[in-house]
Amino acid sequence: MVEERDLRILKKSIEMFNDFSIKVESINSASEFISIHNRNIETIYKIAIERNSDYIKNKLNEYPKISTKEVSIYIRTRKKEVSILSILLTSIAYFIIDKIVTMINTKGSTKEMIKLKVLQIQKINNEVLNVIENPYLEEVYKVINSQ
Repeated sequence: MVEERDLRILKKSIEMFNDFSIKVESINSASEFISIHNRNIETIYKIAIERNSDYIKNKLNEYPKISTKEVSIYIRTRKKEVSILSILLTSIAYFIIDKIVTMINTKGSTKEMIKLKVLQIQKINNEVLNVIENPYLEEVYKVINSQ
């Protein structure tokens, strides 16, 4: 059974994720991001089982896979950190090298793709939280998503 405490933690975690897409300082590291995200998914899954909600279970399948490396790159990009390499290579060559290195480190993901994953997680989190807090919205979202 999902306790009230678990629901409060889930809500707070989703609020942190909403802040994270704007202020990466709201979460300390990529590993913390992944840890919180995995805990949220576990709690949401428990709620889906408890409520016997196929809708929430299906939403869980929509979460994009995101790695610690991808989150690290997202954090670095959002903070606009300047590495020694970027100082040395401020030309177009740096831009090209940065894209290639990012894609190699993330197995093909670009910074734009990573940002879209973070935003998709945020969107799904908000929708699921709305359904958890207001179960009647499940039917509303089913209708909206079927159109």
